[in-house]
Amino acid sequence: MTLLPWLLLAFSLGLLAFPFPAFYSRRHSYRALAELDIERRNASWWTTWRRVLRFPWHWAEIFRGAAGSWMAVRMLDALAPDWPEYAATADWARSVIPLLVVHVSTVLSALLFRSPGKQPAPIFFTSAATLTLLVPAIAVPSLLLAGAVMLAFKSLSAFFLVLGPSLLALGLVFEREPWIGVTGLVVAIAPLLIAVGRNRDIVLPVHRSKARAGSGERSGDSEHKL
Repeated sequence: MTLLPWLLLAFSLGLLAFPFPAFYSRRHSYRALAELDIERRNASWWTTWRRVLRFPWHWAEIFRGAAGSWMAVRMLDALAPDWPEYAATADWARSVIPLLVVHVSTVLSALLFRSPGKQPAPIFFTSAATLTLLVPAIAVPSLLLAGAVMLAFKSLSAFFLVLGPSLLALGLVFEREPWIGVTGLVVAIAPLLIAVGRNRDIVLPVHRSKARAGSGERSGDSEHKL
C-alpha cells in the first residue's frame, strides 16, 4: 500500500468539500431566474446570459465538481483492494462517498455565506458532480427534466425540487441498492431546504457591468430590484 493514492483521495475530497461560494466577493450581482428573464425581454438574450457566462466562478465550480468527483472515484477504485470495509460496498459507495462530500460543500457554503437575503444556487457544481458520479441513465434524464422545469417555471428552486426526486426514482430503477438515489436526493434538496428555512430566494451570482457596479456602490442593494 502506497501513500500517494490516499493523499490524492484526500485532495479530491477536500476539493469537493471546500465551500467555494462562501467566499464570493460581495461586489458581484445576484439574480433570480425570473429576474434574468425580465432582463432578457427588456434587452436581449445574449446580453443577459453573457453576464452568467462571464462570471468566472461558474466555470470554476464546473471544474471543481467534475475534477474532484473523477479523481475521488479513481482513487477509491485504486484503494479498494487495501480497504476491505470499502471493497464490500464499492458498487454503490464509490458514488455515495463523493456525493456526501458534495452535500457537505453545499451546506457549508450556505452556512458561511453571509450576504443578507441571498442563497447562491449551486447548479453548476451539483450538475458537474452528478454527471461525473452517476451513470448516464440516472444523471442525464434527471438533469434534463430539472432544467426544463426550471426554465418553464423561471425558477432556480424548481431545478432542485425536481432533481432530487428524479435522482431517487431513477436510482431505485437502475441501481441494486437504494443508497445512490437517496444520497442524490439529499444532495439536490439541501439548497432548497436551506433557502426555505432562511426565507431566501435561490439566485445566481453573475458578472456585473462597470455601470451597474458604480450604481451599486451608490445605491447599496437597489440593483437587485427591477
